[in-house]
Amino acid sequence: MAKNYQKRPDGVTAKAWSRGYLTPLDLFKVAAWKTGQGLGYLTLNTEDEITSRTRAAIDYIRPWHSRKITAETNDATWDDWRETARRTIGAAADQSGLLGLQGVGYPMATAILDILDPCVWPVIDRWAVTTVFGTRPDGQQWSSARWQCASAYAAYARHLVTSGAAAWGPDLSVHELDVEAMELSMTGSPLPDGWRHALLPS
Repeated sequence: MAKNYQKRPDGVTAKAWSRGYLTPLDLFKVAAWKTGQGLGYLTLNTEDEITSRTRAAIDYIRPWHSRKITAETNDATWDDWRETARRTIGAAADQSGLLGLQGVGYPMATAILDILDPCVWPVIDRWAVTTVFGTRPDGQQWSSARWQCASAYAAYARHLVTSGAAAWGPDLSVHELDVEAMELSMTGSPLPDGWRHALLPS
């Protein structure tokens, strides 16, 4: 059973867009909803670091605000989506983007984007990855290095809005589709009839 602090913090969204950044409390609420763990690492960031990183993230994704990604079929549009995700999320190696914040990993970064705009950005995590990409040829889960990158995130989102929409309903948002994919794997439920796994980019 989910704890009270694990409720989706929808109240964060409008205020963040209005002010142009997330406050530390906003970030903690997103983290509590996403994992409920590792909150201590987030306290190592200064308020200014949280403000500047999340302000940059909102600026990067602003051109996509309120677009419905489930309606997008053009390859060039998806290329732009992928590059926006790459720039916004950044890389832990060079401490760029949201990954430059301590305590923010790839799934957490996508959760931040999802809270800001659930019609455009899904959450990617190991559960939903298993539904969308399956497992390795030896039956083991894919290493995080294989799917925690912009190319895999874009392939994941695009599979959700095509195969996911066909399986669970064309009227669902990309966020609602990723919830379906996550819950299917977490509960061990069978895959939808005719479901084919997406190819995980190398």
